[in-house]
Amino acid sequence: MPITWTYENFNTFDPNENSRLLKKLESALPEFVNKSNDPNQPVLSLPSTDEDLAEIQSHSDRIASNCKEVLVIGVGGSSLGSQALIQACNKVIENRPKIHFADNLCPTNFPQLLASLDPKHTHILAISKSGNTLEVLVQLSIILEWLDKSKCKYNEHLTAITGNQKSPLSELITKHNIPWLEHINLLGGRFSILSNVGMLPAAIAGIKVDEVRGGAQDVINSMKNASNSAKVQSAIGAAHLVSQLYKKSINVSVLFLYSEKLRKFGEWYCQLWAESLGKNGVGTTPIVANGPLDQHSQLQLYMEGPRDKSYSFITVGSDADTKVTIPNKIDMLKNVGISGLTMNDIVNAMSEGTLHAISETGQPVRHLHIKKLDERTIGQLFMHFFLETKFASALLNVNPYGQPGVERGKVITREFLKKMNN
Repeated sequence: MPITWTYENFNTFDPNENSRLLKKLESALPEFVNKSNDPNQPVLSLPSTDEDLAEIQSHSDRIASNCKEVLVIGVGGSSLGSQALIQACNKVIENRPKIHFADNLCPTNFPQLLASLDPKHTHILAISKSGNTLEVLVQLSIILEWLDKSKCKYNEHLTAITGNQKSPLSELITKHNIPWLEHINLLGGRFSILSNVGMLPAAIAGIKVDEVRGGAQDVINSMKNASNSAKVQSAIGAAHLVSQLYKKSINVSVLFLYSEKLRKFGEWYCQLWAESLGKNGVGTTPIVANGPLDQHSQLQLYMEGPRDKSYSFITVGSDADTKVTIPNKIDMLKNVGISGLTMNDIVNAMSEGTLHAISETGQPVRHLHIKKLDERTIGQLFMHFFLETKFASALLNVNPYGQPGVERGKVITREFLKKMNN
């Protein structure tokens, strides 16, 4: 199995507690295996199906053949997963549209983005499970006026992914005969990357979405074949992280990523971990550090600050076409023996140096190295963290689905908007 972590300093805290938690997960393991075979549990069973891929590919071909740019509007899980996937695969394919994401309501950036696009050659993909997402409806209203000014027909320049229920978005779809795909009702946004929510933008970009699902299924198969929870990498990770929380109040989880192709993956992970586990007074705070950059901003805190953190390092190998050799142009580089090495060599040395420096402080560090980042390996990463989050939720006794705190904020926001409009 490609995803295997190496751990340092984790067992110095309380190996007995870690073993106790892994034993507790023995009861959860059969449940998770059963869910991976149940179509009504799409978080775990979706990777094994291909029934919806023909519809996704059909819409992808229709959109890609009729535009030069695609603008995806969606918030949180409706956008982060596909952004992470497209950035990780980093494919530039001839004759495929350029994908843009408007995932935040910004009165400066959004008009500037629209001004940079030609509506006659742009397709809009609007994603909202409820069809009521305020940010999406605001952006969509502005976009419709933008399309009107260029006399563009809505049903030729707009596609939607939404739930099969009455909503402002579904009413717009019906009124203007807009093409749409049904958002799986049993999937929350942050768990939707392997559904049409993540697969359609990726397919438009030319990504092999069947390989993404295949990678996710690799992780599911590994779990199914495991004799016990101590053989499941995601269960091991969850037990380690939760045991530290219980025994040492280590309540900050730092994900240190040494690849620019994983930046958006880090944002996706933060939403998944925080929104799934931060309930009932428990949970840990996810932080993303991007190496080597954040060695110059966050590392001082990690080395000499409070001992309330654990660290997960992910490093990535170098493809043949990305090996940039350092030329002999600066004397200092010659003196320290850097000239002739590749940029990837430098990044690897920095990641190893940082990992070992933190480890020397006695803090818990784990490391995953991915030889090649492609559709299959990013699919494995998505599913690993899905499972790790679900195992952690079982140990923390929280429901990983739903976000009642977020919903309360939405209610109060609408109350303020009503007052402003009076």
